[in-house]
Amino acid sequence: MRISFVTDTYLPEVNAVVAAMRQGLRSRGHTVQVLAPEYPLPGPDDDGVIRRPSIPCPGYSAVRLSSPFGADVTRALDRFAPDLIHVVTEGALGPMYSRAVDLHS
Repeated sequence: MRISFVTDTYLPEVNAVVAAMRQGLRSRGHTVQVLAPEYPLPGPDDDGVIRRPSIPCPGYSAVRLSSPFGADVTRALDRFAPDLIHVVTEGALGPMYSRAVDLHS
């Protein structure tokens, strides 16, 4: 199965839920794509991770606010052709990715 995760927190951020899910799914033979914020330092194992430009959240700099705009979101979805999309967080990336899915359904 081809699975896309859309999240507003991902490695190297300490919230590693998606990273653990990704590792578990990959170990079971699934192909996993992650759409996540860009951080000042690269995260470990960025293979298959699409990073979006982001800025620190005012008052909580560990969280990044990602730009949901750009044709690369739609292109990434088209190229990967996921069987399942899991929007993990409620930030700006989720609605944009969901809209891209609606446009291609």
